[in-house]
Amino acid sequence: MLKAIPMVKAYIIAPRNLEDRVLEEIGKLGLMQLESGLPIRELERAKTAEICDRYMKLLDRIEKILEILPKEEVKKPFFEKLKEAFSPPSRPKVKPIEQADLFAVEKRINEISERIDKLLAERERIFSEIEPLISLRRRIMFVKQMRLSLDQIGTFTHIFVKIGLIHTKLLPNLRKYVVGTKITYTHKPVKKMQELLLVVGPREDKEYIEEALTLLNFEEFTFPEDLPSNPDEALSVIDSKISEKQDQLNKIDSQLKELCLSVRNEAPRVLPTVFRVLTFERARSNVNRTRTASIIFGWIPKDKFNLLKERLSQISNSIYVTMEEPSKEERAPYYVKHKGILKQFEVFTRMLGAPHYREINPTPFFTILFPIMFG
Repeated sequence: MLKAIPMVKAYIIAPRNLEDRVLEEIGKLGLMQLESGLPIRELERAKTAEICDRYMKLLDRIEKILEILPKEEVKKPFFEKLKEAFSPPSRPKVKPIEQADLFAVEKRINEISERIDKLLAERERIFSEIEPLISLRRRIMFVKQMRLSLDQIGTFTHIFVKIGLIHTKLLPNLRKYVVGTKITYTHKPVKKMQELLLVVGPREDKEYIEEALTLLNFEEFTFPEDLPSNPDEALSVIDSKISEKQDQLNKIDSQLKELCLSVRNEAPRVLPTVFRVLTFERARSNVNRTRTASIIFGWIPKDKFNLLKERLSQISNSIYVTMEEPSKEERAPYYVKHKGILKQFEVFTRMLGAPHYREINPTPFFTILFPIMFG
């Protein structure tokens, strides 16, 4: 109870064609911590492990997509919301497949990834079309504030009319450029540190004032020629286009959500197989190989070594198993089995970090002292 369970180093040398069976048997026993301390290494990553990695990345991608999609707001009573906040998320109960067909999973990954890529590309395209429309709507609203029509802005026979935004701090500099000319301007604040500026002057001064406005970072408004000149009518046209694009976007989002949820809901059937393969692949990554043999090295409780040897001998007599006591310099894994009340206080030992293999187990002391100090 006060000391860790004695551990030994176990060495297993097996023909390479038996490597997977040996690892499976070690996994079933669940007693050995594999290490990769030997210098020989020759590892080919299994195709199934690559499929599982791709599947996990797909699930991660789906969760990120679901996060960016608009959430449906449903009004619920306060107490129902409170109950949901403290309840675990409900997931449909799905019976796991004992052994999923990973090559069918790969086909599914390719299919889903292709569909997601197309939907996201279409979503991005619609967004890129909505943003200029929103910006155009904003400019029309500014024109409406100045009580102008769109056909009153531009270059005419004798005069020019410009409208746009300028930084509040740069606006005073405009005065020195218009002194001595017939150019006039008016302005009004529209938001923090920005002014809506209307400039009117004779056509012969247009080129001169354009150079000045460029130096002052003037953001000039321009409008498509096919828009109605009346701002209200132009806003109606733009709102109709935005609404149309928004409907397309909602349709894309709905398809994306349906697709992502279908993959998320079927994941519990596949994940057990995926986790098994990835765990097995991690074990394979600790195997050292020569041209003909696989060398497996790890730590195992001393009293379980004979059980390991017996199980491996049932696979083949050509598997060589031996053990070695840890030296004083080696840091063997700290393994302790707590029962009853001791198991409840094991968390404090974990919080402080596992003690050295040859040190005393502090968990019994926590069990005695914690109630005294804080009870």
